[in-house]
Amino acid sequence: MRYKQIVLLSTILMGMILVTAVPSGLGFDEPPTLTDPYGDPTIGDDIIKVWIDNNATYIMFQIEFNSTFLIDSATGDYFYVYISTNNLTGTNVAGAGFNVDYYLWMRYTGVLDFYDVVNSSNDLLSSNLVGSGYYISSNNNYTLELGYKINHYSPSGTGYLNLTLGQTIEIRFRSDQTSDWCPDNDSFSYIIEIDSAESAIPGYNLIFLLSILSVVAIFLGKKLKKS
Repeated sequence: MRYKQIVLLSTILMGMILVTAVPSGLGFDEPPTLTDPYGDPTIGDDIIKVWIDNNATYIMFQIEFNSTFLIDSATGDYFYVYISTNNLTGTNVAGAGFNVDYYLWMRYTGVLDFYDVVNSSNDLLSSNLVGSGYYISSNNNYTLELGYKINHYSPSGTGYLNLTLGQTIEIRFRSDQTSDWCPDNDSFSYIIEIDSAESAIPGYNLIFLLSILSVVAIFLGKKLKKS
């Protein structure tokens, strides 16, 4: 009986560890961060939903289209993510509605580029982008996900996207050349937040937690033996 109690106690403690260590959520939250009307572009891809998220490493965007976003095609599509970190800096981009500091440009040839509008020497083109940004096409190319590292220099010493925790940034999306904007008439404010509940426990902290819980388990086990 005492052995079973010790085994049960160990199982409960291990369950506590796993619940604490596993992220509470994976992927983008529902509902989408932004929605856009169907059928509003004159030509090209129709943006209908956008999700925005970030963690300690990346800022991420997931875009759902009302048509196929063509990648690796000579007649394919373009997609832009415009970011303003300070409306007093940056450069006015036609149609963006604010001064743009940075933008990501996804091209139909399967290329993702990072541009620093204020400091072009910080630009990071696709040939050197590995490890700094990524894109994923899914759902028969109706869904596009882009991610880019924040506060990180590439090996070439460029591509630094300067964002800080709690900072409010302005974002706007554009498909093709001028066909569809999201939001349609204005930028969207997004606050850079890192949800600690969704971050896995770092290795050293997890080892420390395991050590503490092991000591507790041994102590309680001895108490059970005496009872």
